[in-house]
This record gives sequence, C-alpha cells and structure tokens, in this order.
Amino acid sequence: MFNTVKAKSVGDVVTVLIEEDSSATSEVKLDIANTSSAEDAFTPILNTLFKTDKFKSLDGYGGNTTTANQAKVVRTTKSTDTITAQVIQLLPNGNLVIQGKKVAINSGEKAEVLISGIVDPRFITNSGEVSSKYIANFQFAVVGKGTTSSSDSEGIMNKFMNVLF
Repeated sequence: MFNTVKAKSVGDVVTVLIEEDSSATSEVKLDIANTSSAEDAFTPILNTLFKTDKFKSLDGYGGNTTTANQAKVVRTTKSTDTITAQVIQLLPNGNLVIQGKKVAINSGEKAEVLISGIVDPRFITNSGEVSSKYIANFQFAVVGKGTTSSSDSEGIMNKFMNVLF
C-alpha cells in the first residue's frame, strides 16, 4: 500500500545533496642567521714593518646576514549542489555503489560535476535523497572548459610569453 522511492538495486537512482566544506592551512616560518669573520696574516706584517697599529683596523673584516621569512596560506572551499546518481553495483552487505555526472553549459562555458561513492541504503530518505556527508569513499570533481578556463581569456602579452617559453 505504501512504497518509498529508495534505491535498492542496480539501475535505481539516488539524489545526492552535495554539502562539502573543506579548509586547509599551511604555515611556514624560516629564520636564518649567518655570521662570518676573517683574519689575514698580512696585517700583522704591515704593523710590524711600519711599527704602528694603523693597519689593525684592516684585520677581522667580515659580516653577518639575518633573514626572516614567513608565509601562510589558507584555503576554504564550500560546495553545494544536487545531482542524481545511478546505482552501478550492489555490494554483498546491501550497500550501493553510485556514480553520477551532471553537465551544465552556459554561454560557451561547460562545467561537469562527477561523483561516486558507496551509500548505505539506511541513509537514503523516503524521497530518495542522501547527503554527501553520508557517502563512503565519496569522490567529487568539478571540471570546466570554455572561454574563462582556456587561454582565450589571456592577454596578448601572456600569449606571446607562453609561445616564447
């Protein structure tokens, strides 16, 4: 009498709600200090020869160098989308292997969203949806092609430099 739209066999579809947040921080701190000095054997000979200490300031020349560098990179990515995936394999324990692709073309720009992973049917809602947070081995990629992502949008100097180098 009541039936749900939950996927349970190969060929069924599942709507995946992509809710991915990722953040990465990388911090580097580098401190280098270097000191050097040199003494020569020629200055004492000059001081002895001329019976003076005028040439003493020539001895002990050298220098020091101090370098301090710091860099910090913070990357934050938030992706939200909805994509329908197809069950391509039923595992012995009842879990579903899914795979999906969504293509959007707008003004010459092509964006493809590719997903795959393993879904426990218990996480699929009665309306056939599952959050990406509940997909094991979830793989998510966005690939784009078009005028924005190609070298067509480069300036003439960048194109010239790319040809040279």
